[in-house]
Amino acid sequence: MRSLRRYGLTSALAVGIGVALLGAPAAKAATPALESGAYRVIDLGTLHGSDSSEAFAVNEHGHAAGQSDGHATLWRNGRVIDLGVLPGGLWSVATDLNDRDEVTGYNSSSGGTHAFLWRDGRMRDLGALPGGTDSYGEGVDNAGDVVGSSTAPSGPYTRHAVRWHAGRVIDLDPAGEASFATDITDDGWIVGHRFFPEDPMNARATAWRHGVPATLIPDAPSYPVAANERHQVALNDGGGHASIWHRGATTPLPSEPALFAQVHDINNAGQAAGFVDVDAIVWRNGRAVPLPGLPAGGSAAAYGVNDHGQLAGYSATTSDGTHHHAVLWTR
Repeated sequence: MRSLRRYGLTSALAVGIGVALLGAPAAKAATPALESGAYRVIDLGTLHGSDSSEAFAVNEHGHAAGQSDGHATLWRNGRVIDLGVLPGGLWSVATDLNDRDEVTGYNSSSGGTHAFLWRDGRMRDLGALPGGTDSYGEGVDNAGDVVGSSTAPSGPYTRHAVRWHAGRVIDLDPAGEASFATDITDDGWIVGHRFFPEDPMNARATAWRHGVPATLIPDAPSYPVAANERHQVALNDGGGHASIWHRGATTPLPSEPALFAQVHDINNAGQAAGFVDVDAIVWRNGRAVPLPGLPAGGSAAAYGVNDHGQLAGYSATTSDGTHHHAVLWTR
């Protein structure tokens, strides 16, 4: 499945969780769908009456995962479901889900941050590498395998790409400086990025097959965020340019040259979700198509797209962008 937590999501999570922690005890209902052009936007609502929520992934059933009121959240069949926190947890965020509604993400507590897998109503701590303190779940496939990163014994600032499989955490880059896995396809192809001593400030796009890493773009900074079953990879360059890599070729995603663009997901038809400047965007058929926002809102971003062309993300509910709701775009 796709990973939503991808490169560049940290600011959105910080804003959303910070606002959500101020929420009141009653739940807000979703509002009716609004149409604009070929897409309509559906307000998915929030947890516990909070002002904000964000959806970071969507599966083939149109169910979405993200966060609201400081808790990992699942939107399913009109319901807003609180996935809770691990024992002793302070807050949690969901970053991806598969077609069985198994959800991954990470939970923060006073003792550190740990990846989790939520399944059948229970959040399970996935742990970290031996000697590591923190871990982050970023993508989950339909078999329930999770990829992400974990701090390594060599130091608290060293993170290694990892895969959780059959109850074990597997270091995908044991000899590396620092690496991050962001997505896994159903055939076990993993994408992410690695840092190298000769250029420690810029990462290189990487794919792991059977545990063996291969650099996809050796000569330029690149940060993969998602891959589809055709092994097309959505990636950002860290400087406001988004592109798709496939079989050794990189194709830029169109946007205005002066505007900051970022891609976050890609489906099996090659449609990509992201944003340009303050507008949620779907790239399809070689074009950047703006997505409608909620009334009176400002900024919006799309973070996930499924094979039906439905997209998940957020749209501001105030003109200054201080509050925003998780939304689903559909045609």
